[in-house]
Amino acid sequence: MPRLYSRLSLSERLHKHIIYSDNPEGCWLWNGYIDARGYGIINKNHTVSPVIAHRAMYRVTYGSIPSHIHIEQTCQNKLCLRPEHLVALTDEYRFYTRVDNTSRP
Repeated sequence: MPRLYSRLSLSERLHKHIIYSDNPEGCWLWNGYIDARGYGIINKNHTVSPVIAHRAMYRVTYGSIPSHIHIEQTCQNKLCLRPEHLVALTDEYRFYTRVDNTSRP
């Protein structure tokens, strides 16, 4: 009997919505729900509000994310979930390295 979608782990649900690149260094593109800002969204579980997909992928791959940390894509592609393209940044680092950080979560 097939597993129900709701019983899949967060990792399994993330990977179910990714289009993998043929390029070994290419982006893994989110193919699920996209919010108004252009970021992928996924439910962490069915009792918690949705989370940004690239933050969920970072958490699944590398562990917990402190509340003051932002996860950004080094490739600048809002739909990219490839773990190697995700980096954890502090507010201070983002402030000093970005000309326009208003479009990033």
